[in-house]
Amino acid sequence: MVAEHKARASLSPRGAVLATLLVGLALGLGAPGRAGPLEARNLFDVEVPVVDQGRRTRSVAEREALETLLRRLTPKSALAGRPAIAEALRTPERYYRSASYAPGGAQSPWLLTLGFDRSTVLSLLAQAELPAWVSPRPRLLLWLVAEEGTGKRRLLDGNHPFTQAVLTAGADRALPLVAPLLDLDDLQRVAPWQVWGRFWDALGPLRDRYGAEGEVIVRLREEGEGWYLDYAGYGLPVAFEGALRTEAPAVALQAVGQGLAEALLERMALRLSAEGEDRAFLRLDGVETAQAYTAVLRSLKALAGVAEVFVLEAQGDALLLRLTVTDAPARVLDQLDRDGRFEATVPGPQLSWQGRWKG
Repeated sequence: MVAEHKARASLSPRGAVLATLLVGLALGLGAPGRAGPLEARNLFDVEVPVVDQGRRTRSVAEREALETLLRRLTPKSALAGRPAIAEALRTPERYYRSASYAPGGAQSPWLLTLGFDRSTVLSLLAQAELPAWVSPRPRLLLWLVAEEGTGKRRLLDGNHPFTQAVLTAGADRALPLVAPLLDLDDLQRVAPWQVWGRFWDALGPLRDRYGAEGEVIVRLREEGEGWYLDYAGYGLPVAFEGALRTEAPAVALQAVGQGLAEALLERMALRLSAEGEDRAFLRLDGVETAQAYTAVLRSLKALAGVAEVFVLEAQGDALLLRLTVTDAPARVLDQLDRDGRFEATVPGPQLSWQGRWKG
């Protein structure tokens, strides 16, 4: 099996970062779900299938859950060789605040859900000098279109095992991917040839229907006893594209989902440690009440990469603020553009960001 995966930061297209996409992943897919959205779980809540509620089983599950959470928050490649992470995995009970069991159904006898403490886990990542992606994650529309040996093309819905392979891999990294229903409404708006041809503008109404910020198209073609597949993204914060040949398409598609999550983590995770602090100045209008003032400060302090928030001036309904940040100001303030409570406007001179509080 040969695979090539390319993830390039969209802000610097010439600085392309090439990475090999390893497709030797174990296939562990559950039963196909509905064709509807498969949303990312709460970032800090992790479910682990277990065979019983015994102490030994619980200890193994706690470590597995913390490993899963860390892979959701920071690039997997950065986790190896970190003494602080190795120590945390030996004592995972220090990092969660709640635990509950529920029947596991067909998956396992029991499902253990651990609710991890956000501040404790982020402190761990800061101690290990690792970045974290805790800002809202983009909802992405996933298209799979297959070309059979006869040349006929068809769209694959969310119940198809190939689609499920990508959806499951994305959900494991808390990436909210959604497959189209392919109901009458969808099929009246889009045809397989438009998806195959990557006519992104024609797919715009479908993005609106599913509330997606971007989308990924995966094309599959039968070649004798194997498959050729390629993939490309649109409207993502990173460029994401690649191609491979395989005799195990479900496994390869699972790797595509993992590769997409890893590329987004590489781009969106922010440094949390205080080394190399910078300052960002912003103006915020529309702060008309004491409650709004409190909510603004709380929201800014909760941003990943913000070490300190200082109000320089309050005049009328406007605030002038200085933020001490642990990553590039533009990367930290990107989080405001994804928060519906803030509305960006053109920044004035010397300002890193300017906008209005919508509450």
